Amino acid sequence: MADKCGPLVHLWGIDVASQLPPASATAEELTPLLKAMFTEAVPFIETLPAAAERGDGSSPWKAKGSKTFSRSAAPVELYERTVSAAPLAAAVEDHKPPGIDAKHVGSEMWAARRSVHENAAAAGTASWTEWTRCFKDEHAEAEKEFTATVVSTTRHRQWDLAGLELAIAGTTWTDWTLKYEESVHKLPAPLRRRVFPPGRRAATADPAACSLAMVQRQRSVPPESLAGRGQKDSSFSDVLVVKQQPTTSLPASAGTTPSGQQQPAAKDSRVLARADALARMTVELNLRTVGAQAERLERELKELVMRTGQDKEFRKAHEERLTDAWREIVAVKAQMESVRGRQDDIQTDFERCQRETAELRQLLRREVSGLRDLIDSMASQLDSLPTAADMDEECLLRNAQENCTGETVPSGKRIIAQAPASTRGRKNCASRPLGRRIQEAISSTRRWHRDHKSTALPDAEFIANYLKQQSKRDPAMAVLIQKAIQKRLQYGRRPRASSRPRSLDEFCRDVTWNDVIETVEVVLIKDKDVAERMLSK
Repeated sequence: MADKCGPLVHLWGIDVASQLPPASATAEELTPLLKAMFTEAVPFIETLPAAAERGDGSSPWKAKGSKTFSRSAAPVELYERTVSAAPLAAAVEDHKPPGIDAKHVGSEMWAARRSVHENAAAAGTASWTEWTRCFKDEHAEAEKEFTATVVSTTRHRQWDLAGLELAIAGTTWTDWTLKYEESVHKLPAPLRRRVFPPGRRAATADPAACSLAMVQRQRSVPPESLAGRGQKDSSFSDVLVVKQQPTTSLPASAGTTPSGQQQPAAKDSRVLARADALARMTVELNLRTVGAQAERLERELKELVMRTGQDKEFRKAHEERLTDAWREIVAVKAQMESVRGRQDDIQTDFERCQRETAELRQLLRREVSGLRDLIDSMASQLDSLPTAADMDEECLLRNAQENCTGETVPSGKRIIAQAPASTRGRKNCASRPLGRRIQEAISSTRRWHRDHKSTALPDAEFIANYLKQQSKRDPAMAVLIQKAIQKRLQYGRRPRASSRPRSLDEFCRDVTWNDVIETVEVVLIKDKDVAERMLSK
């Protein structure tokens, strides 16, 4: 029989965010989802063969014998069914469930259990009321009570479906229950706990048939919801139909939960239940681990083959370029070795260049100093030369003297002729404007100040040379500066400042160059008007 699959009752589950309505959704809004679930689940479980049809091969379910349990009076018939990957992939292509890729869908193995129980609240069986409470109304609480490995249950969402009636395949279903709950199962070490967040949908058929159907769907928990909880998500789906006439329980399940029947967690059966669950789960986990490793190795092998092929093509196309690049690398390494060997020679040459540069700077400094001295000497000589007006005046005096009666007084001609020569410097300075004379004195002092920074002469000798040069250039200006320096020394009450010096050298012995600079600033710059009055006398 060809399998025809729907999009809901499978291991890939239902996306809570996109396929489950919010808790405030009405019964009308939930009707399409419930009808689709029951339309897919009920026919799926009803393909289980009756007792007389087990061997004819018309059913996709295969009988696997039966099993008995000490706490149950009814034997449990076991069946298995494998849904191939092709119809599952077709269902994904047709219905497009969110987050599911048809290329990654594999086959599903379903395990079915069927048992017939007496309708009585007695040991080894259960009444209809107990079945309703444990599998419909309080399924999570009953699962924790009957299953020793259940650590906790959490209800995330519940919908109000009061008064909802749905007609599905000729049967009217009422008393609907829809819950979204989470169950945490503990496993023996070193396995971590597994979380099952199932959405439970249950309904009761009309009183004439007096039957109860339940659909339980499981979707893998998003990994981010398990962060920091030390738990692992799990996938599980089952369909359960409980009918009162005939009294039959037909549960069918698929996923990672073993097919052993749940028993009350009594003290005498707790160890046996744990051992049985551990053995079955260990085998199943090992099989699934081996399968996952085989798939991973297959993917890695394909990727390796693909990359190896790409490497060969790349090397074939770029082998020559790689060879040239390698040769250049080797050449650069060899050159670097030779450069490292010449580091000491480079350092020696650098130090020699530094010494030669320092010597050149000293020589240049001496040359510049000598050049300054020559320029100052030339400037002083130019300042002492008479002007054109002085030359004209001297010529007029000579002509006038020649016209005089020089023969009666010969000595007078000599005295008159010599008089302009002795007073020539004083007349030359007196003929220039006072402002120009003051500015020339300031400029000359600035030149001497620059020379003072590099001279090796003591201040006394340097100041004496300065005053001598000023007296040659402008005697009156030299006298004015010297008198101002003398007053400064007297006001400062320096030793020997009160006595009159007998020579210029003795005068300069108590003077510093800083005194000269400050005196020139006060007399010629700050008190310029006073200096002009004194020079004009």
